[in-house]
Amino acid sequence: MTEFTYICTDIKHYSHDISLLSLHPATDKKIIYRAGQYVEMVISNNMIIPLSIANMPTAEGRIEFHLRHDQKHPQAQHVISQLSINTAVHLRGPFGRTTLASADSTKRLLFLAGGTGFAPIKALLEEALFTQQQNDPLYLYWGIRKPQDSYQEKLLLEWQQKFPHFRYTLVLSEPQQFPHWQGPSGLVHEYLTKEHSHLIDYYIYASGPYEMIKAAQNHFRQQGLAGNQLISDML
Repeated sequence: MTEFTYICTDIKHYSHDISLLSLHPATDKKIIYRAGQYVEMVISNNMIIPLSIANMPTAEGRIEFHLRHDQKHPQAQHVISQLSINTAVHLRGPFGRTTLASADSTKRLLFLAGGTGFAPIKALLEEALFTQQQNDPLYLYWGIRKPQDSYQEKLLLEWQQKFPHFRYTLVLSEPQQFPHWQGPSGLVHEYLTKEHSHLIDYYIYASGPYEMIKAAQNHFRQQGLAGNQLISDML
C-alpha cells in the first residue's frame, strides 16, 4: 500500500489530554480523500494508528487530526510524545465510507459526535456548510464528559453566526460532577431524539467511542431509524 510522507507543521494543546495536529505533504504527492474519511499513521511495523481527518480537502493538502491522549489512549500518547514541529510522518489511505455522498439528498442531515469523534464530523460539516448550495437545517449534537471537552466550541459559534441553518448542541454526560453546568445533560443520542422524534426523515452521521455508537444504533432502531440511515465507520 502506498505511503505518503507528511510534515507536522503545528501542534495545539486544547487541554491536558486533547491536542490538534496539522500536517502538510512533504512532496507534491498528497492523499486524495473526501471529508469524513480516515487514514492510518504508520509508526512502526507493529504500530499503525487509524486517525480521522478533521478537515475537508484543501488545495495545499493540509490534514488536521484531533487526538485524545489520556491513559486510555496509549497509542495517541505515543504519537504526542514523539511528534514535534517539522517531524516527518508516514500516512496511508484514505479509508472509510462516512462521506456526504453516502446520504440520499432527499433527507435531512443530523450529526452526532462523542469526544474527539468530533473530528470527522467537523470535516463533514465544513463540506456541507462551505461547498454545498443548500439551506436545509444542519444539526450537530456533541456529547462531552466535561465542559473542557468542547475544545472547538468557538469555531462552532462562528459557524452558527455565519450560517443561520446550522445549530449545535453540547450534551454533558456526567452533570453531577459539574453543578454549574446549565446546558443539556445525559446521553447525547437520547437527547437528539428528544428534539427529532421522526427519524425517518433524516440521515445521521455518527462518530465517537464504539460503545456510544452501538448504544446510539440500538436506540435509533427502536425509534424507527432504518439501518442504512445511520452512517458511521464504527459499525
